Amino acid sequence: MTLHQTLMLDDVLLSGVLPGATGNTIRKDHRPIRTGPLTFLAATGAGTKAEVTVQSVRHTVASAITEEEIRINGSASLPEFVEEMQRFYPDFGLDTPVTVVAWKA
Repeated sequence: MTLHQTLMLDDVLLSGVLPGATGNTIRKDHRPIRTGPLTFLAATGAGTKAEVTVQSVRHTVASAITEEEIRINGSASLPEFVEEMQRFYPDFGLDTPVTVVAWKA
């Protein structure tokens, strides 16, 4: 039996998940995400959603996120990415475990 995967995504970011688009989401902690179907749900609970296919999943620490992964995620640099994450997770640092989820809509 395959369980359907879901992740919450900021409404503004969700509007950019267009058919054929590719991207990634980088999440704090090592998450049990698998390749295959995934639904992004609007963080506000507005009922908006987007269906994607997870292409790859990588568990690492923030300091090992590649420049390309950071760029695809929308940040200019690792320090900028860490600062953005600290808005949500004040304890987020270079040694924080992360999950990099690459997807295609």
